[in-house]
Amino acid sequence: MKRHQLGFILAASLVAARAHAQSIGIFFDPQGASCSATIPSGGTGTMFIMSVLGGGVAGGTTGAEFRVDGFPSAWFANIVPSPASNLQIGSPLSGVGCNIAFPMCQTGSVVLLYTVSFFASTQVVNQYVRCLARNPPLNPSFPCPLMTRCGFPFDIVCGTGGEGILNPTGSGCTVAAEPATWSRVKRLYGTPSAR
Repeated sequence: MKRHQLGFILAASLVAARAHAQSIGIFFDPQGASCSATIPSGGTGTMFIMSVLGGGVAGGTTGAEFRVDGFPSAWFANIVPSPASNLQIGSPLSGVGCNIAFPMCQTGSVVLLYTVSFFASTQVVNQYVRCLARNPPLNPSFPCPLMTRCGFPFDIVCGTGGEGILNPTGSGCTVAAEPATWSRVKRLYGTPSAR
């Protein structure tokens, strides 16, 4: 491999690592520390959908676009947008997804986007609930869960989609950004050894 190709791939891996420093996650506490919950059939619970700030949005965010997949379809949900938001389009649980915006920069380590209070009408086990890209994304150049940076113009930043788990039988989940591995970076750029 030529030296300049190696340099390009190393630079790309650093960009990929930074791009995953921010995420939109599913949590079961308002601080964004717990990503698993045990909810029996007939029980109630609360799920918090939050932007985890870092990387490209470390200084804050003014909005997000995403959808939530895997929430049990038979469960009853009451979805409430963040009281700090001034614009919501769609619903995170709709299958298509949503956009949410804030009139002022939202800062901190986590920013509440939606609160989902629910009633578990059926029993589920190891049910993963994931944040994914809106389907379809409003801007096809950003097929990812995304956030907007504070300031003008409103730059779009891709993030990772976090996940939560309902009624885990094992260790549950971890609250962390996914690191970029060397093999993953090679796959992104189609190097022959990655195929």
